[in-house]
Amino acid sequence: IYAWLEIPGTTIDQPVLQHPTDQLYYHYHDYSGASSIFGAVYSQSDYNDTSFDAPMTVLYGHDTVFYNPCAFAELNNYADALYFDEHRTMLVYTPEAVYTYRVFAAYVHNNEHLLACHDFADPAVFTQFFDELAQTPGLYGCVLEDELPEPGDLVLTLSTCFRTNRNQRFLVQAVLEETAYVEEEAE
Repeated sequence: IYAWLEIPGTTIDQPVLQHPTDQLYYHYHDYSGASSIFGAVYSQSDYNDTSFDAPMTVLYGHDTVFYNPCAFAELNNYADALYFDEHRTMLVYTPEAVYTYRVFAAYVHNNEHLLACHDFADPAVFTQFFDELAQTPGLYGCVLEDELPEPGDLVLTLSTCFRTNRNQRFLVQAVLEETAYVEEEAE
């Protein structure tokens, strides 16, 4: 466990984990390391470190397993405009800081691995990805075109299965708005 993810007003209030070598370990294990088909919320060490300072940080979690809600069971609800508007704040707590993100998009995406297929550190790639998102006709979900990030912004993406087609992903994306560093106590 290296962080905690909270989306106020939802049931998403979960530890965030990362295994140093097995990229899918927490896809099949819970936060304690016990084998579990329900998994946990996790990032992949091959693509993100634990600092939340990459142009794109992706956290994964299951939606449902055998009709049982999992860590990201509520993410698909972001396709509803009212739900989207009422749950735009994401908080990530680490020992060093509290990161506040503002949701700008929630939509169905193909099953490509975002970080393997796009070099978001390249400003041109970053811009092209979000420009194409804004221009996608008939997109299922909500995208605030006037709030899309620009190169230099830090984006947090939550990724889960799309409820009606498990071969697609449902992504909720937010941009970092504020970092509140934790003050060390004087000795």
